[in-house]
Amino acid sequence: MKIRIIGACGSGKSTLARELSRKYNIAFYEMDNLIWDRSAENRRYPDEVRDSSLQAIVGSDAWIIEGAQLKPWTSSLFLKQI
Repeated sequence: MKIRIIGACGSGKSTLARELSRKYNIAFYEMDNLIWDRSAENRRYPDEVRDSSLQAIVGSDAWIIEGAQLKPWTSSLFLKQI
């Protein structure tokens, strides 16, 4: 099962992803954590790191990914999975 949840900030994406993850026993990922290096304030991962992390996730058998990002770097990888 592969689920992508897109929505505005504060719309309940993380809550829904967490609940689906528990119900179906599938890992869930927050797109923000692929973008932002949490070891420092306002530090992004390089695009190559972000893209390879996302590729590893979408290449797996089952996942739930939530985020507000609907950009070419996300869409192209998801479209390849259809």
